[in-house]
Amino acid sequence: GRGFVSRELLSAGSFQSAMGVLKTRPMIAGHNYQMLDIKTGETADVETYGVENKILNVATGDAPHFHANTYVLITNRPQFTDWGSIAREVRASQMPPPTD
Repeated sequence: GRGFVSRELLSAGSFQSAMGVLKTRPMIAGHNYQMLDIKTGETADVETYGVENKILNVATGDAPHFHANTYVLITNRPQFTDWGSIAREVRASQMPPPTD
């Protein structure tokens, strides 16, 4: 599943084409993709859960967005959160925002 999708993403001709791949491939369930268009600087955080995919378009200057092994955008699905993920989330919340 994900290997085929990765190859398809690498061969996508544009950011929009890559986003289309992520929106339409149910075999990429349970994964998170951080997407960046090098030409325009457009970024997106894509959470996948089968046919339900959620996309957060991250604008330059937005607050940093982070999550560790948990869904943040998809909230109506069961998930298991272990202590390691909780510890990373806590640590990330304590860190100052990045500066230029």
